[in-house]
Amino acid sequence: MLTGDWLERKGYVVDYASCGSDALTLAAEQHFDAIILDVDMPGMNGLAVCRKLRDTTNPKTPIIMLTARASLESKIEGLEVGADDYMAKPFAPDELAARLSAHIRRDRDEVAPEFLQLEGLSVDPMNCIVIRDERPLYVLPTGVAILAALMRAHPRVLTRSELQSKIWGASAPESDSLRSHIYQLRRALNAGFDEQLVETIPGVGFRFRAPRRGEILANEPTSTAKLAIRDEESGVTTAN
Repeated sequence: MLTGDWLERKGYVVDYASCGSDALTLAAEQHFDAIILDVDMPGMNGLAVCRKLRDTTNPKTPIIMLTARASLESKIEGLEVGADDYMAKPFAPDELAARLSAHIRRDRDEVAPEFLQLEGLSVDPMNCIVIRDERPLYVLPTGVAILAALMRAHPRVLTRSELQSKIWGASAPESDSLRSHIYQLRRALNAGFDEQLVETIPGVGFRFRAPRRGEILANEPTSTAKLAIRDEESGVTTAN
C-alpha cells in the first residue's frame, strides 16, 4: 500500500505530486498542514524541492523527508536544506503517522515546545537540537529521545524496560537496539568532553548524570506555518 493511501485510511486528506516541479506548483496553489517528500523524486529531487520551499512559499511548513539513504551524511544533508524530520526506508507507517501528527500539533501551537536544560546541556527534543557548553552536537533522533527521557527523569534511574517503553511504546524492537542507541548517544555527547553524562547502573538501567545541580525549564511556545506534499511513493498530506 502506498504511504498516501495508508494516511487516507487514518483520516488525512492527501494530495499527490509525481515530480518535484509538480510539488512546487501544488505547494504554491494550495495550503497544507505538513509536507512529506521523497528524496528520490523524479526530476527535481526532494532535497532541491525542500530547499526551494524554504526559500520561497513555505519557509516554516513542517517537512518530513523519506529516503532509502540511511547514512549519517544523507540525514545531515536533509536537515540542512530545511527538513524538520528524516525517516529512512523501510519505516513503520505508525511511526510516520505519529511524527506527522506531532509536527502538525506543534505547528498549530497545540503543544508547547519543550526545552530541557541541565547545567551546560540544552536539548530541544522536537527539533533534535543538542547543545553542550555552547557547542552544538549532532545526535540522531532516537538518541535525542533517549536523552530527553533521561533528563526528564533526573535524578531517578530509568530501567531498561521503562526507557524502551518511552522510546518505542509497545513496539520495542526484538533486538537489543537500545544498547546500540546508547552507545551512539554517548559518542555524540562525549566527543571532546571528559565527563560522561549518561550513566549505566548495572542490572538496573540508565540515568542522566548532571555535573552540577540543574533544573529543567520550559520554553515559551513558538508558532510556525503549515502544508503537505508527496510523490507517488511517499505522499503529501494535510490533516482534516
